[in-house]
Amino acid sequence: MNQPYPTLYEYFTSPEFQSSVSKINCINTSILRFYLAGVKEKKIQGKRLNKEQIENQLVKLKDISVDQSFDIEYHLSLVEKGCKVYGKNTKTQMKADISYARVFFEFVKNSMSVSSQKEEDETESILPYRQAIMDKSMYKQKSCSVNRQIILQNEPLKFIDELKNKYPHLSQQQLVEKSTESLTQIFDTFNNFAEFRKNEEKLRDRTINTNVDVLRRFFGWCKEELELTIDELSITKIIPVIDPYINNYQDEDEFDDNFMTELAKKEWLLKSKINRNTKSFIKLLNRYFNTYMAETSTGAKVIVCNSLIALTKYLYYDITDEDEGDDYQDIKLINRLKAYRRNLEKDNCDEDDGIVPPFNREETIQVAMRLKKLADQNYEYNSGYKYNRGNKLGKFAKALHLQSFLVIGLMVFMPTDRSRTYRELTFGETLVYGIYNPETGNFTSYDQLAKEEVAKSKYYIHLLPHQYKTGKTYGEFWYQIENIDFGDGTFFYDYLNKWLFEGYRDELATAGKTDAVFIRARSGISFRDSNRSKFGGYVRSIFLRLTKYNLSPHKLRTIFVTYINNLGLSDKERESIAYIMHHSKEMADKVYNKQTSREKMAIGIAFMKQENSLFQAQ
Repeated sequence: MNQPYPTLYEYFTSPEFQSSVSKINCINTSILRFYLAGVKEKKIQGKRLNKEQIENQLVKLKDISVDQSFDIEYHLSLVEKGCKVYGKNTKTQMKADISYARVFFEFVKNSMSVSSQKEEDETESILPYRQAIMDKSMYKQKSCSVNRQIILQNEPLKFIDELKNKYPHLSQQQLVEKSTESLTQIFDTFNNFAEFRKNEEKLRDRTINTNVDVLRRFFGWCKEELELTIDELSITKIIPVIDPYINNYQDEDEFDDNFMTELAKKEWLLKSKINRNTKSFIKLLNRYFNTYMAETSTGAKVIVCNSLIALTKYLYYDITDEDEGDDYQDIKLINRLKAYRRNLEKDNCDEDDGIVPPFNREETIQVAMRLKKLADQNYEYNSGYKYNRGNKLGKFAKALHLQSFLVIGLMVFMPTDRSRTYRELTFGETLVYGIYNPETGNFTSYDQLAKEEVAKSKYYIHLLPHQYKTGKTYGEFWYQIENIDFGDGTFFYDYLNKWLFEGYRDELATAGKTDAVFIRARSGISFRDSNRSKFGGYVRSIFLRLTKYNLSPHKLRTIFVTYINNLGLSDKERESIAYIMHHSKEMADKVYNKQTSREKMAIGIAFMKQENSLFQAQ
């Protein structure tokens, strides 16, 4: 449609309108019966319009002119008036007819001659939820392999068949008792290990549970790989526990050549036994990584090493001698596992799975702004046609869009922190709203401020040392979230306020009221109280929907660090940003910076061009 039409008749009968909407019969009834009844204040007889009546009504549309002052709300009021002519006196009775009429009137309004920019904005005013804004599917992505679950379960009946083959003379009850006894020994060790880590090392329950889950999977694999029955499986049979000290002391007066020779022989035999068992365990660990975890990321293998080191420390707690070295330096198996872990971490830094995310920061901001538009919508887009906006969105659907925008917005509009910060955000604890004085270190919450002071409140991310990974190094952390002006009359705080104070968060938290900020929609449980992988999966799903690429929170950190390095910031500026991201400048360069060779040379090339231009002036 190149030129605006003079009357409603041309718009209503145009192929552009008739082919661009669904439920055209309902729209016909709304306009030809109720709208024109409001215009003419005259009722048409009969429940359905016949062919002759339709033609007569269409002619009446020719009498209604259209210009740039076309007011949708005025014409909808005529539909409401016409509904009353037909006896529909309540809002509920009128709702459907008004909604169908609005589709037509918005088509008229949008079709009028406007500037190209305004026309583009109108086209995108209602966005299809699953429509991608860019296609990154052609780039290589890390595929997550799904291994058969072999995690060791505390279920005695599961192992009865294998014991029956080994002990055919035992009764069913005896087999159950034997299986129960073996599992009790193993899981008692796991429980004692968990208590040890909690009481002695002061670790979070989440970290301890991860350790135990990893170990149960490892020992489940060992049972199958070594073809052990449940009564043959024991933790100390897999992880060798050998006291490296010979407790055979005598008085110096009794030392003789025979004693020294015997002692040297015992030490040599003990050392050989320790070396042999250590090598055997490392070979077993290699097999585990090369078979069961062959397609798993290097980072996941590091987690396995961490869990095995922690368990080995627990097993050697009463054996190690601090006089011989701190942190179990006298235990060969622990030293060997630490060396193994260092090699894995080096490989992880050097390779990083060989994949550089095909995004720049501008594109991540583009994704965030599309999510903002979705959060601003009041109607769902339930067809492929431009002017069919469908039903009005309910509060739950709006809450889904709002949360997606806030999650990605927080990760994109500020230096990207580790996902734990966003996953565990707790209102009133790690996300606070009020006034903070950095000079005195005092914070006053919004609900303790005078009414005239509340408007000055800011949002802060506040982390204590135990609430983030590098907290022991960097200490207590305060960061003021910027109240970004989006240029359309809205600010970032508007969305945070809406989420926290207008019931949208509670709409998703169906499992019960919570102080956690972000909620899993399907279960109603917070991301904070769920498995940590759920949050990463949520972020990846958002990018997969809008870009057709699985982008993880870790890769968002990579994108941000690469972006600031391309800007050519000073060392002081980069060091400050690294502090906000809770790592060192050196760590940023080693792990997160993914500049290409061309990007690394760009600033130097620009500098040399400027230097060489001096020759032209001479």
